[in-house]
Amino acid sequence: PNQSTNFTNRSVALVFDEYLQIKNISDIRISPKCSESLKITLKANKLNIGLPKLLKPNTTYTIHFGKSLLDLNEGNIIENFKYVFSTGSILDSNFVVGKTYELYSGKPLKNILVGLYKNLDSMSISGPLYYSFSDEKGDFLIDNIKNDNYVLCAINDENRNLNYDSGEQIGYTVKPINLNKNRAVGLFTQESSTPIKKVY
Repeated sequence: PNQSTNFTNRSVALVFDEYLQIKNISDIRISPKCSESLKITLKANKLNIGLPKLLKPNTTYTIHFGKSLLDLNEGNIIENFKYVFSTGSILDSNFVVGKTYELYSGKPLKNILVGLYKNLDSMSISGPLYYSFSDEKGDFLIDNIKNDNYVLCAINDENRNLNYDSGEQIGYTVKPINLNKNRAVGLFTQESSTPIKKVY
């Protein structure tokens, strides 16, 4: 079942009440990130997920489905669906909730990647340890977080690679955040420095 503890299985089978289709299989990811990818197979209304072999002990994992799952007949997306389990005896229960917005106009921003990182250097290299996406109103929730120090970074992740790329809007905290708090994150576009081509 979802939110299982003392998890030792090597796969998860999810059975839905409708036939499904997968739009973007690469959107189905596990966090915290593992060295191996998930192995996804779909048959009718049964989704089978092969898990990485090396899962850390006493760790809460979340499988995010993004916008990858749709019902077969009407193509409706199953929004904000996730599967959570722990290899230990408890589920991590810390969270961060908040809103993403355009820094200069104050306009709420939807479909923004909001992630927790060990430091800012890792935001364009290894991807977030925990993440979520903002909804139509700009609201987001990241939950089942292990108690630790994290910086928060919000990215308008246009290519859905879970990393920051030059030209994408971004907003972040320099210092570690307090968990179990409400955070508002303003995004802006960083100006790229113009290289000197010639000196007279």
